[in-house]
Amino acid sequence: MGYEHRKDTVTFNPDGAETSGDLAGFSGALVNINEHYDIDEAFLELRLPIAHFLPGIYDLTTDVGYRYSSYDTTGTTNTYKFEVQYAPIQDARLRFSFDRAVRAPNLIELFVAPSFGQENVVGTDPCAGCAHGDAGAMRTYRRDCGPVWGRHTRQQHHTSACPVSAGR
Repeated sequence: MGYEHRKDTVTFNPDGAETSGDLAGFSGALVNINEHYDIDEAFLELRLPIAHFLPGIYDLTTDVGYRYSSYDTTGTTNTYKFEVQYAPIQDARLRFSFDRAVRAPNLIELFVAPSFGQENVVGTDPCAGCAHGDAGAMRTYRRDCGPVWGRHTRQQHHTSACPVSAGR
């Protein structure tokens, strides 16, 4: 059982030549970045031994876990796991698990300025939130990305597979 508070920070301070946009090969001026987000998490994990050292059961154990996460940029989410481990003998083990994992956007995805040049700093993120009229893509987006992206704050960022437009 535990609690954790984290503050993740990204800082980038290009010099005057880089911010002027006059350098060859940079495809434009670079911008300063000094951003952060705070995360509060509470978690609980339990290991419950069921049987040991019996005929046909060297070890039978269950694991359960739960984590509540609160991101100041994207809201709250819950993750959990259920696992059963069975070892008929010492040298063989089977694990069966069911988990719910959530991928929250990282600092680079949230705060790096859009790039209109030759490089692609981040790549394409399937949870970037662009589905412009595609009902199937929106259903997938809501199912796979909705738990973290639910509040629509700073969510639409340049790693989307969609064209960047003003006011988006």
